[in-house]
Amino acid sequence: MKSIGIGLVSGTAGVLFGYSVAVVAGALTILTDQFDLTTFEGEIVVTSVLVGAFIGATVSGKLAARWGERRAMLSACVVFVLAPIGLAFAQSATEISLWRVVLGLAVGTVSMVAPLYVAEASPAARRGALVSLFQLV
Repeated sequence: MKSIGIGLVSGTAGVLFGYSVAVVAGALTILTDQFDLTTFEGEIVVTSVLVGAFIGATVSGKLAARWGERRAMLSACVVFVLAPIGLAFAQSATEISLWRVVLGLAVGTVSMVAPLYVAEASPAARRGALVSLFQLV
């Protein structure tokens, strides 16, 4: 039963990672029309989540060491809830980019901490499969 919960954590983290990075591709045309974005501004909107992910992955190791993997992932979950709310109320490309950087912090944290948490919490016989689930989903 514990393996199922750990698998759900790993799978959900993988889905949130992929969704947060890729979702803007479908919305870019609408954003370009609504905010009259130049090509460069569109590129900034798209890549801003990756800037946040880089920062999140860089600092999440120390965060996990200080708070523990579980609390670090819970804090990332809070950001995964709050950042889309901020994005929904964004009034400019700058605000969208800033909220996507915030979202990227959670993406980077999850990409670093979720496999670590799964590896430490899962039974040895299923460890490889459960960590791989993060990458597959």
